[in-house]
Amino acid sequence: MTLPLRRFLYCFTLKQGTILIAILELLLFAFGLFLLLLGCANTQEIATILEADIEDSAQRQGIVLSSEDWSDDFNLQNEVKLAKAQHLNVVVLVGLYIAVALFSIHLLSCMLLLYGAIMRCRHLLYPWLCIVMFSLVFWCTTILVSMFLAQGYKAIGVFLIGSVHIAKEFFLWLTVYSYYRELGEKELNLCIEEHRIKKHIAANKPYNV
Repeated sequence: MTLPLRRFLYCFTLKQGTILIAILELLLFAFGLFLLLLGCANTQEIATILEADIEDSAQRQGIVLSSEDWSDDFNLQNEVKLAKAQHLNVVVLVGLYIAVALFSIHLLSCMLLLYGAIMRCRHLLYPWLCIVMFSLVFWCTTILVSMFLAQGYKAIGVFLIGSVHIAKEFFLWLTVYSYYRELGEKELNLCIEEHRIKKHIAANKPYNV
């Protein structure tokens, strides 16, 4: 059976390429997860600082609450600003939590990919292949939607950058998939050889009458 790729970047075997891909993505997503966790830890602090800045800004501008009507109007404006800041804080926090979950899943799949490539465990490559395939579908959809929303040179820029990213991810996926297929062929050939040996031994075994 023909493999999609025989070598990785013309100088590495499929096993070496898969190990290299796993190590690079492991480092990349570990660093990204670290930054996301820092962002989650600092989100509440940023909201507190923003609330204090709104009050300090009002004092620096010399706002004097001389009448009850003016006081109510200022309090209303301040409450609206705080509500918007809190809403933005919640949205950012939810987005960070979702990103942390996705990065954690991908990081786990990279660990399985690295271990599976080293130990030649074919089934451990499958989670990474599935996750990257879903990622490719997501990026294709995102690029198409962005091209409809963007106009002129922005649409061309989105298309070019997105196409380069998708081509790179697909090449990495194709490398790992080729190694996955290679391991499958080796397992199949090994099973056939074992069956042939057992059949040969059984045929030459003397029977007691």
